[in-house]
Amino acid sequence: MITSNKSKQILNIDLQQEHNQESKEHNLVDWWFRLNSITPEEHSLINKPCNYNKITSINSWETLQELVRMQLPYEGGFVNEEWERNLEEYHLYLGKSATDLINKICDKHIKDDVLVITSIVEHPAVKDAVERLGRTNKDHVILDYINGIQNLNISQVIEACENKKYKKAFVMIIGTQVTTGEVTPQKFFIKLKDYLESQGIETVMAIDDAQGMYLVPRNYNIFDYVIYTAHTLVREHLMGMLWSKEELDFGMQYAGWLSQYYKKLKVMLRFQEKYNSFSDVMKDELREYLYTDYVNYVSDSVPYIFSVKVDCPPRFIYDAYTADNWLLDYEVKLESADYLNDECFYIKLRAAQYITTPEKLTIAIPKIKAILDKVIDYKENSND
Repeated sequence: MITSNKSKQILNIDLQQEHNQESKEHNLVDWWFRLNSITPEEHSLINKPCNYNKITSINSWETLQELVRMQLPYEGGFVNEEWERNLEEYHLYLGKSATDLINKICDKHIKDDVLVITSIVEHPAVKDAVERLGRTNKDHVILDYINGIQNLNISQVIEACENKKYKKAFVMIIGTQVTTGEVTPQKFFIKLKDYLESQGIETVMAIDDAQGMYLVPRNYNIFDYVIYTAHTLVREHLMGMLWSKEELDFGMQYAGWLSQYYKKLKVMLRFQEKYNSFSDVMKDELREYLYTDYVNYVSDSVPYIFSVKVDCPPRFIYDAYTADNWLLDYEVKLESADYLNDECFYIKLRAAQYITTPEKLTIAIPKIKAILDKVIDYKENSND
């Protein structure tokens, strides 16, 4: 049945009223809404679509580039007599998407006899680029995340280097996982680069930090490339961003794009308390569903991503329309690697979405509970 816009508005109002009634019991969701709440002016600004005008100005660009760089909240901690300021000497480039920039970096550095190092949890664009360039099973190390990256184990790389003498290596590894919120340790990048360089291997390091930049402490000066996605925090800017140590012949430097982004980024970075409390608030709200035999909270690595793993075949719980419309409209992401064959799926929410559109969270919560109720019903009545 197709619901009219007016009916949807009535439904939303009813859900809001229901939530407001519950709020009298002082639940944490209501507290989170009121915590450092967004003003009407801020709400209007950050939800305004980007005007992709191609204004170019060298002076304006350099000024804006520095202003954006200075928004890194942990930058000051990496300043001393030996270290440069974070991203101090880097050049910022824009793209229509992070995928576009990832493809260009891979095309530039994935060549014959270059050791390619990625992990099993990379952005799909990385896997696609490696496959497109014919390197899926050739001179390619795919690191395990738990038994490799998290425990600082580089034995797969050592074995590859012992089996073949490489002169160059290209590393493309994610900084913070979007599904689980797990963070790749800075020590892992340091250990990997130190080993490769100790073997006389010229190494290019790239990090996809779309989910971590501005929120997770990171010294970026170890990397040649830092990839970011503007809409991670600023939802209306569908724009890839790339910090590079060297000047590039690809990527755009449109001051018009960056000026709009900077104004909205400053607003979104005002809500650190909301980012830092979001996951705990959602755990409290969904407590009766968590830590059961088939619904488990995934990770406490970052507080602004709430993710649960549901040990139930997704095909029995929701269809593609539900995932792409019924829930995604309210910023709830259902994820499975193989919908038809997987025995589990993930439910994921991110704080930035509900800072940008807080009205959606009151609708999202009952929908998530409906999904989890369906899981419980299926499990309790299944003969499996």
